[in-house]
Amino acid sequence: MSDFPMPRPAVAYEATTDTDYPNAAVRGQVRLWKQKLAEHYRHFERGYLDPQTVSIKDAFVHKTGAGRRRAFNKLSQAFGPGLTLEGLRDGKTPLAVWSILKPRDSLKEHDDRNCVSVNYVLCGVLPSQTGRLLSGAAEGVWSLEIFDHALGRILERMGMTTPLEAVIAEAHHNVLRLNLATVLPGNDFNRTPKFYVRAGNGAFMCKVATGLDKSVGLEPMFYIQAVTWIADDMVHDDQALLVADGNPGERLVDSWLLPRPVRRIVRKDNKIECYSWIAGLPDLLAMPQGRA
Repeated sequence: MSDFPMPRPAVAYEATTDTDYPNAAVRGQVRLWKQKLAEHYRHFERGYLDPQTVSIKDAFVHKTGAGRRRAFNKLSQAFGPGLTLEGLRDGKTPLAVWSILKPRDSLKEHDDRNCVSVNYVLCGVLPSQTGRLLSGAAEGVWSLEIFDHALGRILERMGMTTPLEAVIAEAHHNVLRLNLATVLPGNDFNRTPKFYVRAGNGAFMCKVATGLDKSVGLEPMFYIQAVTWIADDMVHDDQALLVADGNPGERLVDSWLLPRPVRRIVRKDNKIECYSWIAGLPDLLAMPQGRA
């Protein structure tokens, strides 16, 4: 039996919104969009938990050539339309990396604000808890938590037909490539500045967030909160909009924002440290879909 941890993905919350915009049309549009996300997530969850998916996953890992491609296509079909392929590795250690948007309440305990999180989905050869490489699949929080307030601001300023998925994907990819020193000066969690990440015709105002992940035994977690969104014409001279500027080995995707199964975050002497469990994932994400 595999000793790789494969927790059941947490059930998506109802696609409600606490956006207190006076514009009812904005509130309604956010709600409709989140209802679509919730349906996509339920489709993914059904495929993820289907016993037949286990055999498809094993075929993806153990077959080669056309057999592996067929297995990958079956996985994509089983997981549904809500997933975006971020990277695909072939060879002796095959690995597929997707992202999926999940409507939920805040990741922070005792915070009942509604949001959307950018989650990862991994399938392929992954490290087990003992360090052995095994075939497995996993899903969980990856990079961003975007509050409904920020979503409403985007629709207000960019228009009601703005593709929110594309705006979030741009920010997700930019966050992954941010220089660690920009986000954590001196690797000091006691002074984490607010920063602005390019997203559409403006930027998310972001901050580092840490806490305990309820879905995997209260392990320490690290992610980025997108508190609100500001349009280009609201940006001040001292608010630089950050895009991908980190060198390989110095980016968030090289350590803190690796998906959980391929990194470990631990507390030592009141400090939080991050360790990579497997090499090679960042190369899958070096040029994801949707980025030139």
